[in-house]
Amino acid sequence: MEEMFKEAKQIREWLESIEEDTKTIKRLHTLALHSARTDDETQNKMMDTMVRIKTVSLRAKSGLKSLEKQMGSKMSHVMTRMLSVQHSTLSKRYQSAITAYQAELVNYKERCESLIKTQLQIVGAKYATDEEMEALLDQENTQVFVNNYIRETTEAKQALQMARLRHNEIIGLEKSILELKELFVDMAMLVQSQGEVIDRIEYNVKQGVNFVTDGNQDLGKGKRYRIKARKKKLWLIMCLVTILLVLILLAVIKMMLDKLL
Repeated sequence: MEEMFKEAKQIREWLESIEEDTKTIKRLHTLALHSARTDDETQNKMMDTMVRIKTVSLRAKSGLKSLEKQMGSKMSHVMTRMLSVQHSTLSKRYQSAITAYQAELVNYKERCESLIKTQLQIVGAKYATDEEMEALLDQENTQVFVNNYIRETTEAKQALQMARLRHNEIIGLEKSILELKELFVDMAMLVQSQGEVIDRIEYNVKQGVNFVTDGNQDLGKGKRYRIKARKKKLWLIMCLVTILLVLILLAVIKMMLDKLL
């Protein structure tokens, strides 16, 4: 049991790490978006933080599943209930942490896309849909979609380069977001399953309480029956004693009358 609570404590620390790293990634995203070009240091910090969040998320997920498997094995209803509630709380916190991180990635992705469109406007790129925009960014030849007026300017080349860098970054973000969705769905199923476990435990506890209550009621009835039986026995004894005394008294009176006669 002590080992299980240690595991729960470790999971809680992992979740705190995810929450703190999400705050860090938000700051790095803000810094990257306000820079004309994301420097290598910021980019490396972003990548390291994302890798760390992914690693810790998988550890927390594995820990929660391991904790779930151990519940109910050679434990009392009370201890199982305590651990189940703790597991449910941690699972919901995990969902909340992953949701917050996913929301930040989606927000950053959308803002990057907005910047890409702005940068493509600078170079005079022509596109009608997002698919066409992606196709343009995949082109190696800048002359394919850069207006003749500015295609050779430094500004156009820099804007195009930035658009492509942001585009590559978005591809990585989309992969991370997809992975997070899978984690979220998996944990949602785990939380639902855990809710059913808690419901079963509560049912068993209530059944146990009802059993004890019924038992106490039966004991109460038995006690009342015993008291009534003792009262009846006492009354019977008193009646017998009274009858005996009456008989003795009658016998004495008869003897006295016989002597007088």
